[in-house]
Amino acid sequence: MKLSAGSEQSRSKSTSGRAAEKGSEVAWIDFNYLNQRVRALSDFVRPKRIWILVDEWSTIPADLQPYLADLLRRTFFTSQNITVKIAAIEHRSSVKLDRDGTTYIGFELGADIVPAINLDDYLVFDNNENRSVQFFRRLIEKHTATVANALEIDLTGQDVIGAAFTQHNVFTEFVRACEGVPRDAMHVLALAAQKANESPISMPTLRNAALTFFQQDKYSAIQSNPANSKLLDWIRDEVIGNRRTRAFLLPVNVKDETIDRLFDRRALHIVFSAQSR
Repeated sequence: MKLSAGSEQSRSKSTSGRAAEKGSEVAWIDFNYLNQRVRALSDFVRPKRIWILVDEWSTIPADLQPYLADLLRRTFFTSQNITVKIAAIEHRSSVKLDRDGTTYIGFELGADIVPAINLDDYLVFDNNENRSVQFFRRLIEKHTATVANALEIDLTGQDVIGAAFTQHNVFTEFVRACEGVPRDAMHVLALAAQKANESPISMPTLRNAALTFFQQDKYSAIQSNPANSKLLDWIRDEVIGNRRTRAFLLPVNVKDETIDRLFDRRALHIVFSAQSR
């Protein structure tokens, strides 16, 4: 004999609601709360320093740049052990928006943040040959040391530059070819190393690698804009070819979109002379 009993009961309840809002939604930031958190973080790492590095500032839409600059100023500029460094193209940057005679959005150059270094002035070969050569020597040596350490190769006491290039003037030509751009230097060096195989890099090999990089990376992108291509071809044929010079003058107060685009693509560089300073 089997006897069983059971009971089952179920209930369900659902509610729904609807809310209607009118007007424009406004985003806002609680800077008081944000500053407290940033100060707490800076106090935690003290006496060490926090470095905030912002690269490619000029790629931010121009109308948004002053607002991002204002956020950085309000959030990080008030902490003593926080350093903010921004890499930007001067004529492509907008860091301040004046609201009236006394207030502004963003930060003010000189008062809130100080321009530290012009990389073109510092790295371009024609502006300071010795400083440019020393910079790229250290760049190659540090990259080589990192790779050698990973492969457990001892390079102590070895002249990396002397082993990689047939002569010192070949390395100097390499520095001139990359025109102060470390990223371009790595590309040219990689192409030259592939062409040289296991031999030191010679002058013909280096120049061939620099030409290949220019044609594949820079000139192909420049040709997509007819105005860019026309002006660069004129500089090549007229300034370099006929006038036998590597530079031309422009009035300081003149703005030219084509010149700006070629400068942005690092096809042109600003050269400083004693007279211009």
